[in-house]
Amino acid sequence: MRSLLVIAAIVVGGFLVIHAGKGVAAKDPPPHGHSGSTAVSLNTMQTYRSITVSPTAVNCGHYKRGNYPNRSKGAMGFPWGTCQVGDRVKGKDPIKITYNGMQGYVYVHAGWAMPNGNNVGTPWHPCASAGHRAVACTGKKGMPGYNQYTVRNFSPESAVPTQLTGNNVCDVNFRPAGGCYASRGNSQREGLYLTGPSKIPGTDTAQSWTAWVIWTAEPQSIREPKS
Repeated sequence: MRSLLVIAAIVVGGFLVIHAGKGVAAKDPPPHGHSGSTAVSLNTMQTYRSITVSPTAVNCGHYKRGNYPNRSKGAMGFPWGTCQVGDRVKGKDPIKITYNGMQGYVYVHAGWAMPNGNNVGTPWHPCASAGHRAVACTGKKGMPGYNQYTVRNFSPESAVPTQLTGNNVCDVNFRPAGGCYASRGNSQREGLYLTGPSKIPGTDTAQSWTAWVIWTAEPQSIREPKS
């Protein structure tokens, strides 16, 4: 009988210990602690490449050539009347091209010459006297043909002007000593020579035209294709 009482006491004591343990156990901590943050704003230098051209519009002057009875001193005559923006001999180069951003190259091409206003006129396409056959001048001795014109750009450091077409090419006048390489803040002053078509349609009524020359910043991985 004494043995049974001892066993019963041990069982009851164990039961009480278990329940007592459950009563004093601490709760588990939350899975994540509270956090806070702050946003840091900062600036970087310009990394993309850009070109600024100033002024954005210029007038062509010093008109020459054209044959009787279509010769003109105050406007472009036919065939092959010429005009110029700036004066290479006198060192007057009014167009300033400024490069910004990561180092790269300055490329240039000529666009169509378009009639101004609502006047009727057939666009003139830029052509080359030599080189790219797809844009070759069709007039005599490499001169512009029907509804074609030529554009040449020059700079004070360049010995001879460079003929432009509708194809984007390295502007060697930007940095004659180093091709057309440019780095942040580099600039160059350039001028232009234009030569007009051999003739235009008799139905054209436009007497004012706008020709475009476009400079583009290119990354260093771009190389001028071989002619």
